[in-house]
Amino acid sequence: MRLTIILLLSTFTNLFGQDVLGYKSLTNEEHMNNFPEFGIYHQDNENKHQHYVGTWVYSNSEVIFTINFTPILQRLNMKTFDQDFYYFTDGLLMRYKLEDVSGNVIFSNLDAAPDSIQNDFSYSTQFDCITGSFIDKPKEIIYLFAKFEKIDSPLNLNQIYFDYNLSSLTRYKPSDFYLSLANTLPTFPNKIIFTKQ
Repeated sequence: MRLTIILLLSTFTNLFGQDVLGYKSLTNEEHMNNFPEFGIYHQDNENKHQHYVGTWVYSNSEVIFTINFTPILQRLNMKTFDQDFYYFTDGLLMRYKLEDVSGNVIFSNLDAAPDSIQNDFSYSTQFDCITGSFIDKPKEIIYLFAKFEKIDSPLNLNQIYFDYNLSSLTRYKPSDFYLSLANTLPTFPNKIIFTKQ
């Protein structure tokens, strides 16, 4: 049902007159260098996203993180300062649940509607993994650059490695944007391994 909703949303992207003017792979050079072409639909025609689709879990002595990646097809993207420039990409929508080891839910958007989620990931040729940004709601922090990558080992096919750049963290609320993050620890531990469920 969730996938159906997302596909319907992608269908509606053309209601405002944005037409697909051509097709390219997510692995092409323009996408890798973050220079997408006007009107081009960058497709995941090599199934780079497929490995990450599904539900993954990480736990330690204090918390349990559950994340879910769902495909998004033909998402419309516009430049912030040039609304006439648009392109399309396939991507992954990330939802997550955070709970303590007793099972008390601290935060969850696993059942949230797709259009209310701002956690987007897509394949990066440069890093050979999926990269993107997501919101740490309990701490009101945005992870501007985070990545999940496959572990290339026959013994770890059902695991992915999570890493983020500490220097890319910023405040979520515009009113708090310029406040220091010095005393704010992100909810998500860094450099951890999630296992597929």
